[in-house]
Amino acid sequence: MENIEQLAEPPAGRKQGRGAARATPLMWIVKAAAALAAIAYFALTVNLRQLLPALLHARSAFVTIFLFHFFQLAFSSAAWQMQFPGRRLWWTCLRVRWIREGTGSLLPIGTLSAAALGAKLLSRYGISYATATASLLVDLAAETSGLLVFLLCGVVLLPPGRMTGQAEIWLGALLLSITAICASFIITQRAGLFRLIDLMIARMGSRWPKIAFAAMEKFHDALMTVRLRRDRTRRAVMLHSVSWSLGAIEVWLAFHGLHHAVSWRAAFVVDSVGMAARSAGFLIPGAIGVQEAGFAFAGSLFGIQPELAVACSVLTRGRELLVAATSLVILGREEVRSGYRNRAEYAG
Repeated sequence: MENIEQLAEPPAGRKQGRGAARATPLMWIVKAAAALAAIAYFALTVNLRQLLPALLHARSAFVTIFLFHFFQLAFSSAAWQMQFPGRRLWWTCLRVRWIREGTGSLLPIGTLSAAALGAKLLSRYGISYATATASLLVDLAAETSGLLVFLLCGVVLLPPGRMTGQAEIWLGALLLSITAICASFIITQRAGLFRLIDLMIARMGSRWPKIAFAAMEKFHDALMTVRLRRDRTRRAVMLHSVSWSLGAIEVWLAFHGLHHAVSWRAAFVVDSVGMAARSAGFLIPGAIGVQEAGFAFAGSLFGIQPELAVACSVLTRGRELLVAATSLVILGREEVRSGYRNRAEYAG
């Protein structure tokens, strides 16, 4: 691969690159400060003396929750596979989805960066990089829409007479945030703003011809092709809604692991509000503190102590660590297989 120093860089491009380099540390400082503030808030407001013993008693629930999470991944992978009509890619989508979720939870690279990694891995199975990336964007939009459906179902199941004025404002803001995220995907696609990526790739290719940008050519056209499969996209939203709903069973298992029986209704509402809060707090790494706030808020509507609600959230995060650890193993196997495949093609 050519070194970047060997390429002719115009002064404007160099200046933009330096500006981006300055912006990145500032963004990470803001994210780290927000995460530390959330951790400090819960350390001061939650009784850790009750939280830690409860987690130690529930350590056996980690494995159960982890094994059950496979069903969520199965439905999410089936939803992603909907973007590839005529091709049987469910097993491939499952492996790549596992890697996406694991790396996005463990590493501070964010959901979009993990999705980019997923597009790179998927392009090794006879799918163009542009189509793989387009399918990921549509899948992210379908997943967010499924979350909105999940949250609306949770709102319907809220216990009557428990909502205060402040709670209604908090829940309304959460609904507005998730709706805005869904709308941003739809507006961006309908307005054709992703065509700007095509123009940027074309300009970069003309300035630096030694870098191969052909893999992302016609990205906008690929996105429009995937988006026009509306029946499949609707089915993908339904599958993602089922996947999100299965998370309520994980929460129910977590509460039982904490030796605190809750109803299915309470588990559904706690998980729907907690996951929506986590998605709304995407700017904070891992939504640390935001997810716990959602769990504590929803749990309080059913008389669940904040310590128990936070302990339940921590249990689900423990499952995320197991998913992340296994995803790195799967990613390593994918890289080894890709290396063998490249050497075989080179030898042939």
